[in-house]
Amino acid sequence: MRVGYQYALAAVFCMVFGGAAFAQTSVDLNTWSQKGTSSNGNWTVENGGDSVYQSVNGSPTYYVSPNDFFNTTIEGSFLQDQARSGGFNDDDFMGFVFGWNEPGDNTTDASFYLLDWKQGNQNGTEAGFRLSRVNGTNTPPFSNAENDNLPNYDVLAINTTSSNPGDVGGWVDNTSYDFSLLFTADRIKIDITGGTGVFQPGVTIFDLAPSDVGLTQFETGQFGFYNNSQAGVEYRSFTLTEPALTTDPENASTLEFLARVGDSDSEAINVANTGGAGTTLTGSAGAPTMGEFSGPAEAPGFNLGAGQSTDYTYTFTPTSRGSFSDSVEIMSNEDGSSFVNFEATAVGPEFDSSVDPGETIDFGNIDLDLVSMSTMTLDISNVTLDENFGDDDLPALTLTDF
Repeated sequence: MRVGYQYALAAVFCMVFGGAAFAQTSVDLNTWSQKGTSSNGNWTVENGGDSVYQSVNGSPTYYVSPNDFFNTTIEGSFLQDQARSGGFNDDDFMGFVFGWNEPGDNTTDASFYLLDWKQGNQNGTEAGFRLSRVNGTNTPPFSNAENDNLPNYDVLAINTTSSNPGDVGGWVDNTSYDFSLLFTADRIKIDITGGTGVFQPGVTIFDLAPSDVGLTQFETGQFGFYNNSQAGVEYRSFTLTEPALTTDPENASTLEFLARVGDSDSEAINVANTGGAGTTLTGSAGAPTMGEFSGPAEAPGFNLGAGQSTDYTYTFTPTSRGSFSDSVEIMSNEDGSSFVNFEATAVGPEFDSSVDPGETIDFGNIDLDLVSMSTMTLDISNVTLDENFGDDDLPALTLTDF
């Protein structure tokens, strides 16, 4: 267990709720489903799929997405609404799970990362946050939630009143908090903002690499909301910042090559992740099929953070004059594919002579007793009709030997 880990206060907390720089994708919560023991929770989807309300004060309950969320930033908000819960007063856990994986359909046995937020001190559990890894069970503890020696439960980091005095504490009733989760193979970053206290400007609760918690990488999985002994909690405005594949030339556009026969021309496709902050775009660049084209010169796989790009170089090496076409696929694991067409032109000289190659130049009989001379002319021509594209050397004919 890592206690007293230092967490920074975010000077500027830019989220979808405060004007994010990248487009967000809203998520329809109608497609999600309850996990864990069914009697532990009652999750009601509202506002056309924009929010979900949990009304049962019971053991741990979850509301989980049907698909994985990975290499992305997940954002939303939650609050405990006493008015909706009939004035019910409690101080227990709300939060979310991610990297959720189940073996088959066994909903009583799952592994996941857990961010839980306790409002008040109780039974050895302090107000504040825990980031835990739950393996083999979907029932994290209520008492002594900081206990790292429990089976199937590993506390990766804590951020509570005692571990960070004056920095964080419990949630406040009837207060909406916005959260942001950046979840990739090599980073977990969780931010909370809201209310009028320490969270108002935004607090980075956890910012961890796998090596910080004894792992080699974080595992993909589904995302979900979580309650433990806490009723009247609403989760809403859930959005996803996704990676985006952009190529130059763009999808269905053309990369053009021009080369003299016997020479080559190399051109590059730029591959970029133009998605939201914190996203990762992975994939690979395909190879051409025609023999005149080769590449990419670089290793084909890419792993691009937001705003990052890389070039893939392809080469056209013609052995004959003419026009050639091909295409390659830039494949993304997160955002489909981009197909880039190749259009190539090969130019060069076209040799011609007054005597065909292989034939004999016949001067006839020469009388050596007479002062005489016989003259014949061998005409050599470049009869190419190829354009020079502004470069006279491209179709030029050079005599190298005779």
